[in-house]
Amino acid sequence: MLEDSRPNTLDGLSGVVPQPRKAKSQYLTLSPSPWLRSKHGFCMALLSAGYESQPHELRLQWDTLHRLNVNRTIAKKVMEGYKFVGVERKAGTGRVDVQLQRPDGVTERIEVKGTRQVSGVHLLQLIQYHDEGERIAVAALEETVKPADWFVYAAKSMLAEIDEFMHRFPEEAARVYNPTKELCPSCIRTECPHSSRGKRNALCKPNVNGG
Repeated sequence: MLEDSRPNTLDGLSGVVPQPRKAKSQYLTLSPSPWLRSKHGFCMALLSAGYESQPHELRLQWDTLHRLNVNRTIAKKVMEGYKFVGVERKAGTGRVDVQLQRPDGVTERIEVKGTRQVSGVHLLQLIQYHDEGERIAVAALEETVKPADWFVYAAKSMLAEIDEFMHRFPEEAARVYNPTKELCPSCIRTECPHSSRGKRNALCKPNVNGG
């Protein structure tokens, strides 16, 4: 267990600044998956309802578009001169990587989505699968985004800092409400001052006091 002592003030949170907990080993992320970790990068207080909470009919259509987009992405890239290497599926995550080799011999891994456009959460998820020496991209139905190296390294570094904060100060992190149009509709944290059972899709002004 981590020890916790809490003295006086921290701007941007709840008026109380805690002392860091002393960890016996490396800090571990509280987010159990890259997808949830990506969402916590935007709102640390997020409690996601989860994919399975969506209606079956909607999930069926999303899954169908996703699978179609995997094959379409492969076909487009091969016609552009890429060599198809394989499709990697990680059990239990719903993640599909299309692995290709560019004409210059560099490996490119593409994360395929069934959404119309690429979101910031998609990009944060993608960079967590990045390996040195390869190129990465995320392909939605209407666009494909290839993040630059500077973005990959900067975002990885900031996610690591957020992980550390969430691990050392979980109670404070759970009060850092940062509402976004992309995430609020699927959040089930009822104590969030920005949530509304009747207006889940409303985008409220950020709470600079963290709750």
